[in-house]
Amino acid sequence: MPIQIIESEERFLELEPAWRKLHASSPTAHLFNGFDWLHAWWLAFARPQDALRIYGVRREGKLIGLLPLYRPARSPGPRGLAEPRLLRSFFNHYLGRTDLLSTPDPSVTQELLTALAQDRDHYDVCQLDQLPEASPTFLALAGVLPPGLAVHAVRNLSSPYLPLTGGYEAWYQTRYSSRRRQQDRRRLRNAEKLGPTRLEVLKEPELVRAAFERGLEVEAKSWKGQEASAIAQDPRTATFMRTVVERYAARGQVRLIELSIGAAQAAFLLGFVEGGCFYFHKTGYDPAFEEVSPGRQVLLRSLEQAFGEGLSRYDFLGAPDPYKLECSPLLQPHATAFLYPEGLRAQLFRQLKRTWVPSWRRLRGQAQPFEPRIDR
Repeated sequence: MPIQIIESEERFLELEPAWRKLHASSPTAHLFNGFDWLHAWWLAFARPQDALRIYGVRREGKLIGLLPLYRPARSPGPRGLAEPRLLRSFFNHYLGRTDLLSTPDPSVTQELLTALAQDRDHYDVCQLDQLPEASPTFLALAGVLPPGLAVHAVRNLSSPYLPLTGGYEAWYQTRYSSRRRQQDRRRLRNAEKLGPTRLEVLKEPELVRAAFERGLEVEAKSWKGQEASAIAQDPRTATFMRTVVERYAARGQVRLIELSIGAAQAAFLLGFVEGGCFYFHKTGYDPAFEEVSPGRQVLLRSLEQAFGEGLSRYDFLGAPDPYKLECSPLLQPHATAFLYPEGLRAQLFRQLKRTWVPSWRRLRGQAQPFEPRIDR
């Protein structure tokens, strides 16, 4: 099967129709490896020195496999030593996970891994971030590898998720005590005493955009604003988030839950719907309304909406925070995989990652790296 390597933004754009078709049929597809999400990420976060390197597999002219990677700009490492030549996934805090795209044929994944092994002159380490351990890609890395490729994978975040079975009311009554449910109702009544209260699910693009802008203002009032980590305080992040909200709202895939008290937005939750899953991406609340638990109100309303739409899964994404685990104890483990081609330089970096760094941390009494999952 012929391999193509995409290195220009023009060819990246040309991939869009084929990318969409592959994404619609791939068992590894999710919100964060769709064309719209990754293209918006590249436009917002790529630095001028970063270089695309997207691997594609075609059969009879049809795109059947895709591994989106890029080469970050290199800088001097410790004591002036050069950093490894890195290939990595498009990834930061705003992508809940990564994965390649392929048809159900497992040979496609092997073909992409073989292409990586043969492309050894262009990198020392290939880093696949936040890869679901249940993914066929991760299972392939744990299985038979093509010659000339080694893997070291470590577990990182395990994200809560909830299968949406049995209906919202059944889940709510089973999950929470009658006292807790009464508390939820009492706090919503207390909110109504503060002014006219609306708890809405917004889908129309114009309403979504306006509510999202209000949400940015609310988030900036919280601890994130105090720590300068709010979306509105970083122009690149703000550009990225506005772009994905615009693109997905236009296709009816955004669910923005907004709690308004009087003329003020008390809380919001930004969710996306893709492939039968509700992805909880962002939430925030105004500390002035903390006494009525506005964040919990929009969370419960988003869950009710997901159940009501007949979706199959609610994905909380990110870290297993206590308020998420209250909703579901089920966890989706993720790992970061480091792939090393043949060659002395790459193997030195592999040895450094596998043994020298953990040993150095033990000597210094520091916490150990994440749990190893694959080492072969």
